[in-house]
Amino acid sequence: MTSFIKDLHVPRLRTALRVAPLIAPLFFAASLFGQQASCFANASTPTIHAEGLAEPVSDITLTCSGPVGTYKASVLVALNATVTNRIGTNGQPAGITTTVNTGTPVASGTATLYASTSIFVTGIQYTTSINNQTVTIVIHGILVAAPSATTALGGLITANLQSTGSLQITNTILPVALPAASLYASQIYNAVSCSGSPAPATNTLAAALQAGTSSSSLRLTEGFTTAFQAKTALSDTGTRILVNLSGFGSATQVFVPDAIVGNSGATATSAGAFGWSPAGGFYVGAGELLLSRVAGADASGNGGVLAAPAPAGAVTYSTISPVTLVKGAATVTYEVVDSSLTLSETAQIPVFVVAPAGACNSLTGEQLTAQLAPVSNVTVPTATDPIPRFLATPATSDCSLLNDCGSAYFPLLQVTQTALTFNGNSLSPPTTSTPIGIVNAGAGQLSFNVSVAYTSGATSVSWLTVSPLSGGNNTTLTIVTDPSALTAGVYTANLTINAGNGGTVVVPVTFNVSPPGVLIQSLVNSATQQAGALAPGSFATLYGLNLNGSNPQVVFNGYPAKVLYDSAGQINVLIPTQLSPGTKAGVYASVGGASSNTFVATIAANAPGVFNPGILNQDNTINTPLQPAAAGDYIQIFLTGLTFPLPGPATVNIGSATGLAAVYSGAVPSIPGLDQVNIQIPQGLTFTGNSTQLAICVPVTGGVPACSPSVALYMH
Repeated sequence: MTSFIKDLHVPRLRTALRVAPLIAPLFFAASLFGQQASCFANASTPTIHAEGLAEPVSDITLTCSGPVGTYKASVLVALNATVTNRIGTNGQPAGITTTVNTGTPVASGTATLYASTSIFVTGIQYTTSINNQTVTIVIHGILVAAPSATTALGGLITANLQSTGSLQITNTILPVALPAASLYASQIYNAVSCSGSPAPATNTLAAALQAGTSSSSLRLTEGFTTAFQAKTALSDTGTRILVNLSGFGSATQVFVPDAIVGNSGATATSAGAFGWSPAGGFYVGAGELLLSRVAGADASGNGGVLAAPAPAGAVTYSTISPVTLVKGAATVTYEVVDSSLTLSETAQIPVFVVAPAGACNSLTGEQLTAQLAPVSNVTVPTATDPIPRFLATPATSDCSLLNDCGSAYFPLLQVTQTALTFNGNSLSPPTTSTPIGIVNAGAGQLSFNVSVAYTSGATSVSWLTVSPLSGGNNTTLTIVTDPSALTAGVYTANLTINAGNGGTVVVPVTFNVSPPGVLIQSLVNSATQQAGALAPGSFATLYGLNLNGSNPQVVFNGYPAKVLYDSAGQINVLIPTQLSPGTKAGVYASVGGASSNTFVATIAANAPGVFNPGILNQDNTINTPLQPAAAGDYIQIFLTGLTFPLPGPATVNIGSATGLAAVYSGAVPSIPGLDQVNIQIPQGLTFTGNSTQLAICVPVTGGVPACSPSVALYMH
């Protein structure tokens, strides 16, 4: 028995779902232990923070009965989430207790961490003197990381129970917690006027209101009735909320209250936002939401001391304290020191801004956001990390929870243009088009962001530019349309203006692009006349319309190509050597001052193409059906598309003979863009008719060799 229990402590299993099936066969049958107690397992299903990394699950209660006698047992609790209790000095999870109640609760049993998701409770013992006496065993204090849960059954966290010894457990799989989003928030911004915002006479909310100090407000709402909690026996602190402030000018000062009374208090704290009356806050007693600023908390919301500890009785609050800004930003941490666990609670945090005259333009990017704290990413049990702690999860809007999304105290977004249509010519320069006015038809300061999504046409080409991409009340958006990378056609996009609680407006944009006078229809390798990748420094041919005229020019990604020939439907060029392999190049032609559409070319390090005719026999005659070559002859092959030095030796495929080593490969010095490969035709080469196929290949690092399209080599 001793060795069996010792073996069970070996941490060889890694998940709850693996632990239970493997350990179950090891448990002894009832007959080996004499009398057995039958135990019914039960648990509640509390709602816990879905963002929480050290969340308490339900107590697990075993209600047992059996014959008179002494009972000894161990219980494995295998969960579908990582256990994150603090590790004590004995190296085992702290805070987990087991009590046995045969009339008076008595501590019994020791909890150890069996695996990352499992707790093993050993040494449970009790004695009964009455047949079928009801005994309750309660396992309390298990903490888990909610985001680690491998949830099923509607997202529940579950416990799978297995026992050894004198207890026979029925109903072994229990739901023990339900994770849910727990923090929501809304903001109301009030811009500082250009005449400035005065400082209060004293650091009190009442003085700030009397002085007319400008303020913005952040409203916090819990996602379920127990989301805001004061410190418990299992936690280091109450629920903390990290408030992030940013976008404040260097000349401004910011003040926040030391204490916040929520909506369940006698008088809630408010600067008059969200329809509440201005007040410092009046707290009567236990069961009302009260938040205290945490002085000295770090940027994650950890540490520090309460600026306003929970009072013994009724208190009126008004004190505000300055916040130290660094580059216009700061964090402020609040902790729940009291709350109702049955009411849905909300609270307001007014942020007072003191600014000199002329500082009005320094606050356009002001932002107030909130998240649960301390912020952490530690999802394992440790000896020092705070409890509770939370994944960084910014709060989303609470107006739908409070049914006030359309209320008059929120900003209301309006735009002066509901749809836009523009006209342009392909490859023309960008043009500034009709502006859009942004208006706040509601209260407070509007704060918006702009995004562009292309819906049809060239969706990967950025032809619509908007500035600014964010702003506030009475902002004018400048719209620029750019057809320089577009061919003729109709292009559409959606311009989305998102003002959060102030609303979202989607403005559809249509761009009609007319065909240009000069048009590129295709771009090919001059040797093969086939489309495909092109190499820097090689010959290429453009085909299209209206390509001839005065001063013909061709440009690849801004680099001019050397024009070798032009006509109404064709321009031959030497591709610029400055292009980078592995990229796309925008190619356009300019004839008589008129520009063509942009044609996209793929640039490769080597893209060989053999001219046809382009092979000289051993006697320097052109290889033709009337002037064929013979096996054993040396031939010269002329091509374009090689970049020297090559990444490896060029090879030649002739019929079934592949990978033939070239006798010579190099550029023709007298003709830039022309390359030459010499090869000896192998003896014994077989072919059908009077020709066979020939291709030039160049190795490609880590890929398939780049080979030219095949051409005919005439043989006899």
